[in-house]
Amino acid sequence: TAPDLLARRGPRGYPPRPPFSSRDSGRPPAPAFSAILLFLYFNLPLSVMLAALFVLTHVVLLHSLLPRLIIDSSLRGSMFTFFVLGNIASGKSTASHYLAGTRGLYIDLDELCKNMYVLGSSVVDDLAEHFGFQIIDSNGGINRQKLARIAFASPESAQSLNAIVHPYLKEQLALRLVGSNCCTVEQPSYEYAVVEISVASSLPEFADLADCVVAITCPLATRRVRAIERGMLASDFDARALCQVDEDDLCSMADIVISNDGDAETLYNQLDLLLASKGFNRA
Repeated sequence: TAPDLLARRGPRGYPPRPPFSSRDSGRPPAPAFSAILLFLYFNLPLSVMLAALFVLTHVVLLHSLLPRLIIDSSLRGSMFTFFVLGNIASGKSTASHYLAGTRGLYIDLDELCKNMYVLGSSVVDDLAEHFGFQIIDSNGGINRQKLARIAFASPESAQSLNAIVHPYLKEQLALRLVGSNCCTVEQPSYEYAVVEISVASSLPEFADLADCVVAITCPLATRRVRAIERGMLASDFDARALCQVDEDDLCSMADIVISNDGDAETLYNQLDLLLASKGFNRA
């Protein structure tokens, strides 16, 4: 079984994450609870009321603790997890999909984040409270373009965005890394997980959920040619590349570095060797 991902220090020396925090976790249903107490007080004998109060108290405690209990217990049985990093046009997505194959669970951290920006999500409420309700779209979710314009206007606001989003995102990621044997709902069985991370600088926030961090590296000039060939403007590539970590820093974050400056077959052979070294087979 995988180690307790929340309790250990990762292989790159990152400190263990703080306990999961969510605005919804641990919030007892106070109004409903009070109404039930009033009903019991006026309609039941004392002995029956005390027994009912005992049961209701335990229900409230279970409601408060269940999210954390589920996460803590499930992570002790989590799948072996690869994190895949890479700068723009490095082949990170290609490598992630190939690693996952048919036996691995593929998770795109960007898509996971987008899926949280919907009506009724606590992270939407927190973002609107901090950045203003103008970021809410007509469906009650987040307008990501408006959020980006405001949140990335300064380093301080970008840090505020990460401070709000990352705890929710990490909780959602952890839940998806839970092995199927801890759930009552039937779901596909995977031997391992592959998490694609587009923003390498965010790795320290999530590193303690990883068993192996893989960096896909490629020279800047080669990546620039690839990006232009697939339709990106050279100016757009240059602007995005300037916002990313350099290749040396990227490699320093990883346990395994894979060079992707050759053809696809060379990349796939390296990934096959990586899987075999961890006891997995993608097919």
